[in-house]
Amino acid sequence: SDRPKIEDPLEIEKYETHLPLHSLDAVAASEPAGEWGAGAQEKLIETLGWIRVMLPGQRLNDKMFVAQIKGNSMDNGKNGLTNGAYAVFQLWPVGSRQGKIVLVKGSFTDPETDTFAVKKYVADTRDEEGRHNIIKLVSLNPDNNKYPDITLLPEQDGDVSIVAELISPLLPEDYQRAVPAQNHGTIH
Repeated sequence: SDRPKIEDPLEIEKYETHLPLHSLDAVAASEPAGEWGAGAQEKLIETLGWIRVMLPGQRLNDKMFVAQIKGNSMDNGKNGLTNGAYAVFQLWPVGSRQGKIVLVKGSFTDPETDTFAVKKYVADTRDEEGRHNIIKLVSLNPDNNKYPDITLLPEQDGDVSIVAELISPLLPEDYQRAVPAQNHGTIH
């Protein structure tokens, strides 16, 4: 099974060997709709449990969490950001967002997508007032007709919240997986 095994770790294991799995779907969306930011519908995010995560060369910290990727706009065939995959994110990225893959809060056309999207952040040079003229939330899937980028104008910049930065997609060997349920021909 590719589903993570939910555990109840000891307090000293939290953020050392285990990260929380949140109920938000990190959607690889491609089309904005309606209002951004304040117009985005709020949804309660729950911690579904804790999973054991092994990221070689990466120390876990209390800003990190795991979320599941939904959609295909960030799948370029080699980065692991595939529909259904799990990924580690870190809250409130510091410094420049330029070129980083981020978790963005907004509202999107598909009601299943919720209010979060995973995109690559690309902005032009800031003007004299420190504002960007154009910000693009870029899809990495090469099919740009099916997965177009989202372009934001300066007046929309404040309506988008950068919630977290992608640390790493999780390969099946990077986390402890649940044992698949055995089906012995009985209906449960």
